[in-house]
Amino acid sequence: MPHVIARDSFVRPRISLSYDNDLLDSVKSLPELIEFAATHNKDHIFGLQACSGSDTISWSPITFGQFQRAVEHASEWLIQSRTSAGRIDRADNISPVAVLLNSDITIFLYLAALVRIGTPALLLSPRLSPTAVAHLLNETGASAVLTNAHLYRVADEVRTHLSTDTQRSELNMIVSPTFFDFDQDRHQQASTTPPIFKGHEANDLNAIILHTSGTTGLPKPIYHSQAYILLYATCHRLPPQKEPFRFNVSTLPLYHGFGFLAPCLSLSIGMPFALLPSTTVPTAKSALSALRATGARYMLTVPSILEDILRATDADGLDNLRGLHFLVIGGAPVKASINRSLVRARVNVLNHWGATELGPLTPIEVPQRGYDSRYLVLRSDTDLKLIPADDGSNTFRLVGKPPGWKEAFVVQDFLDPNPQDQTKIRILGRADDLLVLSTGEKVRSTVLEREITNHPAVNDALTFGSGKNQLGLIIELTKGVVASSVSFNSRESTAAAIDKLGFDSFIQKGNNLVDRHARISKEMVILTSEDDKPLKRTDKGTVARKDNYELFAEEIERCYQTLEAGMAAPLPTPDLEAGMALRRTIRNFVCEIGVHLEGKSPDATEFFQAGMDSLQAMQLRNSILGRLRATAGAMNNLPNDFVFTHPSVDKLFLVLSSLFTGAHKAVPKPMTIAEESRIAAMNAMVDKYKHILRTIRNTTSHAKPHPTRGRVSKNAKVVVLTGSTGTLGCSLLARFAKDPTVSKVICLNRPSPIDPRNRQIDQLIKRGVELGAQGWSKVTLIDCNLYEDDLSLDGDAARRLTDVTHIVHNAWPVNFNWTLSSLEPQIKGLVNLIRIAWRSAWHKKRRPVRLMFLSSIAVVGRYPLITADDSATVPECSVGPAFTIEMGYAEAKWVCETLVTMASTLFSGAIRGCNVRIGQVTGSEGLGAWNEMEHIPILIGVSRELGALPVLDGSFSWLPANRVASSVVELLFSQKFLTFYHVENPSRQSCAKVMEAMADIMEELTWQPRPALISYPEWLIRVRQLGNESENVAFPLITFFERDFQRLATGKIVLGTARAVQDSVTMATSGPLERRHFKEYLTYWKSLQVL
Repeated sequence: MPHVIARDSFVRPRISLSYDNDLLDSVKSLPELIEFAATHNKDHIFGLQACSGSDTISWSPITFGQFQRAVEHASEWLIQSRTSAGRIDRADNISPVAVLLNSDITIFLYLAALVRIGTPALLLSPRLSPTAVAHLLNETGASAVLTNAHLYRVADEVRTHLSTDTQRSELNMIVSPTFFDFDQDRHQQASTTPPIFKGHEANDLNAIILHTSGTTGLPKPIYHSQAYILLYATCHRLPPQKEPFRFNVSTLPLYHGFGFLAPCLSLSIGMPFALLPSTTVPTAKSALSALRATGARYMLTVPSILEDILRATDADGLDNLRGLHFLVIGGAPVKASINRSLVRARVNVLNHWGATELGPLTPIEVPQRGYDSRYLVLRSDTDLKLIPADDGSNTFRLVGKPPGWKEAFVVQDFLDPNPQDQTKIRILGRADDLLVLSTGEKVRSTVLEREITNHPAVNDALTFGSGKNQLGLIIELTKGVVASSVSFNSRESTAAAIDKLGFDSFIQKGNNLVDRHARISKEMVILTSEDDKPLKRTDKGTVARKDNYELFAEEIERCYQTLEAGMAAPLPTPDLEAGMALRRTIRNFVCEIGVHLEGKSPDATEFFQAGMDSLQAMQLRNSILGRLRATAGAMNNLPNDFVFTHPSVDKLFLVLSSLFTGAHKAVPKPMTIAEESRIAAMNAMVDKYKHILRTIRNTTSHAKPHPTRGRVSKNAKVVVLTGSTGTLGCSLLARFAKDPTVSKVICLNRPSPIDPRNRQIDQLIKRGVELGAQGWSKVTLIDCNLYEDDLSLDGDAARRLTDVTHIVHNAWPVNFNWTLSSLEPQIKGLVNLIRIAWRSAWHKKRRPVRLMFLSSIAVVGRYPLITADDSATVPECSVGPAFTIEMGYAEAKWVCETLVTMASTLFSGAIRGCNVRIGQVTGSEGLGAWNEMEHIPILIGVSRELGALPVLDGSFSWLPANRVASSVVELLFSQKFLTFYHVENPSRQSCAKVMEAMADIMEELTWQPRPALISYPEWLIRVRQLGNESENVAFPLITFFERDFQRLATGKIVLGTARAVQDSVTMATSGPLERRHFKEYLTYWKSLQVL
């Protein structure tokens, strides 16, 4: 047969994806497209269909005229055989007809015929299980199934899985004629050819029904309009050419979208296809044979075929590929090693991508010089858009709207733009590839999986570990790779096989591409093979995650058991070498996971201050647990947060010693549902705003810098301060204004009907603070809504914020009854300040902008409860959400701490974030202006009314606002500027003595008689007896006083201040408060007639 049959006079149709009646000469459906081709290109070759005989393959040419007549005959047969009545009117309710056939041109024939008569066509993959087929038939309400003799047994088995209603049980299973059966009658005119049904409207999604692959469960039907198929006919950038197109070999099944490309391109541009036989599965051998037999210059295929071609001994295989004008690869990710081999061999690789919902997403074209086949080039004719992913990663999602759909569809894949060209993308993985560890950390491990599959002996890889504390990996080896002498029945033999096959370097390279908590150790690898126990796959050939987790459940569980148990020796007892042996063992564990403890007292060093991450914490826990299980009489389990609650060698030594003595028998109780819900809400809030931060970064990085208002010295400090009208805010403003290194202080405050300057002056006077003329010359006051986009500022005010070098976020409402959701505007405000910092750093290209968030002791209010150690000092480091007091105030502060910590990484060092947890702030020294609405003034006020002060155990760490302000400024400008500091008075003093002094001073100030000193429980009862809110100023805080006050305020929680003392002179020299301070406070409150 001649290699080129198509003529060079092919007439291209005008294709419309809309239903615009003004475009009278345009093609709007598949039947119209076929009819156009038959009218204008009747004798041109539509394509070749291979048919396999006993030992040979023959190729049957099909012209457009032939195919049109076959469609007409098939349409007539569908109606006459009562398979479907077809549709006459749009309102007709016609059940779908399913097509369950091996892949050849017959599938495309029935698709065209069913659409022609207005019957919904449901295309089913023969690779689906009977359960999956039955599910789709039930879901769609199909009335008949067109099948063949080869698949009839499968189709018949489907009946047993159908729903039990009468209509389902009477579903017609029809052995249908093939294309060649209809083609035998091509010389006969169909007696009653049904016309093309043209009653569809734009939003009618009842023409074509495809289905998902069912990667995570049963497949789902996807409904499309009749225009959907035209997306494939228009998916190209191939202009008309003088010479006719050569053949296009397709190894793709016609029951999936990718397979539509070959026949649709033939119909739209005259590129004839060559389809492989339906009776055999496409292989490297059959694909190469088709290329040679047809003289094809184009090929559409999947990665597995190419892998087999490159592995084959056929020396001419690569030469055949090299001769193609383009080699389109799609359907699954291409291994980097395969892609490199093809590119090096100068094969014209074209990376293709599509989705069942959106159709083909990248155009077919001849790759030009400079084309990077690692990336995808999106088509530009269907309004596809990239949006930032909502998981907080620096990735994107693709959004599109198929013809007829009312809602846009978001593709599940996560995309990474080419740094050199944002219009080119590569696929990182799917949303359902996300694994969530027991620590709450999220892992998208497809990057690691892809790296492992680059090993020539690896067929595929699958990570596991959702809900566990560490990831593992299933590696499927290619056929015949592993010698029969290698067994996978034990960890030792698996490790030997890993070493023998040289997987270590690939695992290490994959680990280098992911976060630390996502890394995989050799002990967590499960080996299998295609010969032994292959991974389950969907009908599209992708690895079915859910099914494989079930298939390998036993191996996975054994893997974790082995990990925890190990080949452990017993732990040394605490009395061995006076405890030094146990301490040495703990130190070795810590060292083995890569954490190095330094300093004068390494055993006291907090692990997380030394850089330990959550994965290392879990590894340390597992190491300890393995040794414990090998120790007679010790515990057999430890909570997942064991290291988090005992984060130093000293603390681990104490708790392990108590395990040996039996003093520590209980493990912390599991979380209640309410606590899980609370923590989930906090984490969800972090995820939400982490995504917004990434959007800010990505958007601003493409923006053009705004011109600034004036020249600013390179070393000048321009400080933004929020909340400058409060007690601490006034002291901070004064401290900044008096600092000679600060050139400008921009105060952002809530809008007020009072003039901003007058309001600030009133608050300064109220607190006994003065700025002076020179200080005021540095101050700019701006009223704004922090939580609104761009702070609701006009352009002039916004430009003042592009010179910022330091930001201190102090503004925060003190209301212990608000919930986390109520405080979300405060979180938005922080995010907007991060936006200001990023813009300033970006526009000025200066040193990083420093952002300091003033947090609260309430964020670590449950530290003693979680650690079960009442004497614990809270380290200056990040903590988990469970450590916060159960109130919105603390929860929202924790969310902000987390976002500030993230900002340094998210913005690539352009922002340096710092969180300062502050204890009890009192009024500034001199006037003693302590905010009368805070809990201590309220406690004193209600005590005067009761005539009694509570006797409190423990110690106070009160620190005047002016000292706090000086400490904050010193830390802000410090050389180290660490991520966490604590600011409270290192010089603690007895609560009982402070209350006695207060009672004496109240008597002195003529509050007769002197208040009695009563127990705290009795004081609470009396407060309750005062009645409801209108009569009792303490009523809104009664829950706080009953549940949290003693723990937060009286030394049950002690903030470690070692870092702050090192970096702040004020902190280092701060002494205890004196009687004069208490008298200042009481005098101030009395002046306000509060007491």
